[in-house]
Amino acid sequence: MTDDFRLVCVQDWMMKDPAVISDPSVTGARGDLAAELAAPVPRHPLWVHAARVSERAVRSVTTDVVGAETLGAATRPRPIGPE
Repeated sequence: MTDDFRLVCVQDWMMKDPAVISDPSVTGARGDLAAELAAPVPRHPLWVHAARVSERAVRSVTTDVVGAETLGAATRPRPIGPE
């Protein structure tokens, strides 16, 4: 996961659950918390919750959509015009 994508996921979680800022473990501003949670190796106690919710959100639009189906190249490629 890239740094930017991790930050977006954390910010999305914080926007959907504004009560996060009221948690006793939060000591700084919203931006500070987002930066702490988006670190490559986060150590903040809220990371467990942010990771769970973010993973569920990503899965809901990726693997959950496909389910048990297999994705791959078509067996009969279709010709595509130059334009």
